[in-house]
Amino acid sequence: MTRGSTGIAGRVAALVSRERWLVSGVALTRLSGLLAALVLVAVLALPLEAERSTAAAVSVLLLSAGSFILVVGPALLGWRAAGDVRRQARRVEALSPELRGRLLVAVERVDGPRAGESAEIVAEVVKQAEALAARVPPDRVHPSRGFLRSWAGASGVWALALAAVWVVPGGPEAVLRYWLGSAAVAMVSPEAASVEVEGAARVGDLTLRYIYPDYTGLEPYEVVNSTGEARAVPGTRVEVVARSATPIESAALVAYTDAPLEAEVRDGRMIRAAFVIQPDPGSYRLLTYEGGETRRSREFPIVPEADLAPEVTLQAESPTLEVPVDQWLDLPWHARDDFGVSRVAVLVDGKEAGADLRRPESRVAEVGDVLHRRPIDLGMAEGGTYELSVAAWDNDTVSGSKRGQSGVIRIVVLGADGLARVTPQQRQELLRMLVDVLGDHLEEPFPPGTTAAELARWGEAVNARYQPVVAFLEGFRSRRGRLVADFRPADIALEAGRALIRFTQVAFVPESAELANADSVQMVKDLRVEAIATLEDGILAIDRLMRMAVIREVAESTTILDEMAQRLTDMLARPDVRPDELAAMAEDTEGFLSGMEELAEQLDEGGLKGFVQMHASEVRSLVQAAREALGQQQLDEAKKLLSRASDRMGDMSEGITAELQRRQEQAKQQQGNAKSLVEKLKELVKQQDELAGQVQQIRDQLGAGQAGRLAELWKRVVALAGEAEEGARSYQEDLMEASRPFQESELTGWAVSELEETRRGAEIQDLTGTRSSAEEAAHAWAQYARRFQMLSRPDMPGPTSSDMAEVRGDINTLMEAIEQLRRADAQVDPALAARLQELQDEQQALEGQLTAARQEAKQVAEDFPVRPRGMEQALQKGDERMLQASEELGRGAGMQAQGSQQAASMHIREAIESLEDAMSQARRASQEMQPQDKQEEGEGQGGEEKKESEGGEGDESGNEGRSRPFELPEPEEFRTPEAYRQALLEGMAADVPEEYRALKRRYYEELVHQ
Repeated sequence: MTRGSTGIAGRVAALVSRERWLVSGVALTRLSGLLAALVLVAVLALPLEAERSTAAAVSVLLLSAGSFILVVGPALLGWRAAGDVRRQARRVEALSPELRGRLLVAVERVDGPRAGESAEIVAEVVKQAEALAARVPPDRVHPSRGFLRSWAGASGVWALALAAVWVVPGGPEAVLRYWLGSAAVAMVSPEAASVEVEGAARVGDLTLRYIYPDYTGLEPYEVVNSTGEARAVPGTRVEVVARSATPIESAALVAYTDAPLEAEVRDGRMIRAAFVIQPDPGSYRLLTYEGGETRRSREFPIVPEADLAPEVTLQAESPTLEVPVDQWLDLPWHARDDFGVSRVAVLVDGKEAGADLRRPESRVAEVGDVLHRRPIDLGMAEGGTYELSVAAWDNDTVSGSKRGQSGVIRIVVLGADGLARVTPQQRQELLRMLVDVLGDHLEEPFPPGTTAAELARWGEAVNARYQPVVAFLEGFRSRRGRLVADFRPADIALEAGRALIRFTQVAFVPESAELANADSVQMVKDLRVEAIATLEDGILAIDRLMRMAVIREVAESTTILDEMAQRLTDMLARPDVRPDELAAMAEDTEGFLSGMEELAEQLDEGGLKGFVQMHASEVRSLVQAAREALGQQQLDEAKKLLSRASDRMGDMSEGITAELQRRQEQAKQQQGNAKSLVEKLKELVKQQDELAGQVQQIRDQLGAGQAGRLAELWKRVVALAGEAEEGARSYQEDLMEASRPFQESELTGWAVSELEETRRGAEIQDLTGTRSSAEEAAHAWAQYARRFQMLSRPDMPGPTSSDMAEVRGDINTLMEAIEQLRRADAQVDPALAARLQELQDEQQALEGQLTAARQEAKQVAEDFPVRPRGMEQALQKGDERMLQASEELGRGAGMQAQGSQQAASMHIREAIESLEDAMSQARRASQEMQPQDKQEEGEGQGGEEKKESEGGEGDESGNEGRSRPFELPEPEEFRTPEAYRQALLEGMAADVPEEYRALKRRYYEELVHQ
């Protein structure tokens, strides 16, 4: 292809492009004109009073036919013709005769000369054609006359259509109303509806038919010969039928101030129209069209009858109720609405709490029941005070569902079983007592002596040291012996002190002048160290709660700080601010900051305390300088200083908030790690219990006869252990009533605690633990017997030697039964042993999991703000019993292995309880740190956690995931034996873990026999 041919191709392409643009422009202008014609038809249909359907049909026909004939067809043909390059060449040849066919030849030879043609001659022809064609511009080949004619035509049609829109009666609004309503309504303009015309429309024989909203459930209601007043609930459709006194051409109805609504006219006089009642009062009137004039009737009132909120009542014996956190509330409630109640819910401090009380599936106007919930189910926490009410929503789908609310009942939430609320003063009192005990421990010389008598007397003195704490805490215990959560660290300290005191009375004789045994003295030292450590932990835990309360006050003060800063900024922005106003504001700010500095003194040493004190001091200095400037009439200087103070107050508030958020995030992370460990330990307990179940199943299958005999022996051991424990406990109580020497009660107490462990071990069929505890109990009672013989006198009050011998006989009988059980289990069936040995690997795998969990527990204990006392020791015991279970499985000792497995589960549960107790204390401290509004949110979430951990399968009240708690009823709480037996039956029906069901059954059987 030659360079000249390339130029010819470009020129032809330019011609094609121009012609196609012109074809497109013509098509668009014709389409625009066609749309203008449609608008004209739509406008002319109004004065012609044409039916909308006819006008619409004409418009559709015009649009479809005109589009094809004037736009689509010509555009397609023109577009195709424009692409013919030979045609473009001929048009240029026609305008330039001197080309004499050269351009046509050049176009046909764009790709080169044909066969047999001379390339030089073709190139010369193309060159001449290009030179001559350049003299003919594209706009001469394809002039714009056709496009301009189309544009002029379309513009004319648009001008005509727009003129018609404004000329037609009623203007554009009338046209719009025509196509949305009818021709009769469109002829009545809003202005005509509001203009008084001489000779008002006369209408009568009014009939109103009310069609109520679906949610009301009411049937349509008709009022004949009505006064015209429309009265119903909003959303009601009112159909109006009236008779005109004179013949009319058309009519409309105007309700409120809205546009006229379509009305149907029959027989020239009967008018039928409708409107919908709105929430606000108003009026309506009928408009008639007669002889080109619009007339209006008198106004008829529209009176909406409000659909009121439901009426709700909640009954209680008193406006204020004190309720334990786990006790059931049974409060009757009732809700009624004119048309229907959609749902009923409980409100706590104005917010919904728990599942709905009722959500009817069908329309019901009246519902009632009993609110059967516990404070814990509603997100309430111990020690809190809440406002409880019931709310009901109606089923109004027109104005929106409205809420009715009952009166408020004040709920004071006590601890479990009615534990009293802990006040800051009570915390301070207990803290002082614990510090006194710790101080006595640290200040006294130790060891107090070298003889056994000196150590024994020292132990009695330590007991007196702890007595004020014991007496104080007794008022905060439930009937189950559970201590209020804030004081549980102190309870742990008491247990450690009790262990120290008891050992001094067990290991040493007060009257002995002999030197104390070195090993026993070392044990006393270790127990004393543990007692001191638990005291320190308890003091730190309670002090932490108190300091968290201070942090809460600091957090709450940030809100006041922000408000004061904003008030100061707004005051400084006022041009008319007076110096006395600034002085008063400065004085208030300085006083508040001084209070914050004093509050910060109670915080822990560290970042928050230093931050608050530094910024408070800085801002206070600025405010003082501003007050001095005001005193010297330097208003501008004072404003500058106060502006800086306002900025620093904002920085101070942001810094405190950021620090509190950091602490909260750290607490959440620690709680998350602890919770993860708890879940792992619970899963480990589950697996261990399942493995113990497999051992039991194998024993039942292969050693059914022996298993039956062992079960009977275990039943006897449990009974004997219970009898021995009861006898020893009764003996100890008699000792204390008789005011016998302190050591006697401690020695018998040692025996009682060991017998209690024996019974617990027997209940889970732990032969190793049962035998070990029983031997300790026998040793303790033997030691007491020797001590008794030394102190016995004929006139000694309290239990006698025969009473002591009776308890000793019970313990010996128990020991014989345990030995009989051991001998019965010594016979190993080879087949049974083989099956049990297959489970050894699984037991070892569980032991490995526990070892890993112990490492994680150690890390959690180090990081956690509250030390989980006893967790690591319990896990160590669980690990030892798992190892023992593995060895016993290897020997085929099924009963012993199962007992060790159950003991391991028990120790792991103890570790879980210790960790959960520490988590509860840490969570309590974290909540104490939050401002009051945040505490309420947190308590609701904490309540959910508690519900999940304590939940059962659900109950009839709709409390899914919870079971009603049960506890042993006390006979004196009931007026009749029948009521007591009924309470026993309810307790027996409650659910307990699988491993305690047999114990529970026997427990209630004994109660019934009493």
